[in-house]
Amino acid sequence: MKIHKDYSGLEKLKKTLQKLSKETVEYGYYSEDVYPDGDTAAEIATINEYGSAENPARPFFEQSISALRNNPFHDAKHALKVEAQIALTRGVVGSNMDAVGEALVDGVVEQIVMMDDPPNSDETIDRKGENNPLIDTGFMKESTKYKRNQ
Repeated sequence: MKIHKDYSGLEKLKKTLQKLSKETVEYGYYSEDVYPDGDTAAEIATINEYGSAENPARPFFEQSISALRNNPFHDAKHALKVEAQIALTRGVVGSNMDAVGEALVDGVVEQIVMMDDPPNSDETIDRKGENNPLIDTGFMKESTKYKRNQ
């Protein structure tokens, strides 16, 4: 009796892991998102994050990163294992990287929506009708995006 060893699954795993090692996700704000007055969403997000002479810091992005650290996918080894397992069982890498990107964006948007401190000035609350310091037109929130790099 001759035993035949089939290593075709290992080749599939190798290709999947090679593809994974080249693919990354970045998220934030990009130069193509411009307010009507010419400011970019990236500029406004930076002012909101770090503050300016006229505006207090509202570190929504840093808070989204802190929240991510409490997520089990923060552990890169764990995330890679899960990604490899999903890729092997479904044969799909890209859509899973999209899920990672969408989760990162959702975390930032959640912080934008939840941010209420420091509050808007009374004048700004009167103009907007509410105290949501990071939402005026909604453009910055809607401009939060991710990109996959291969």
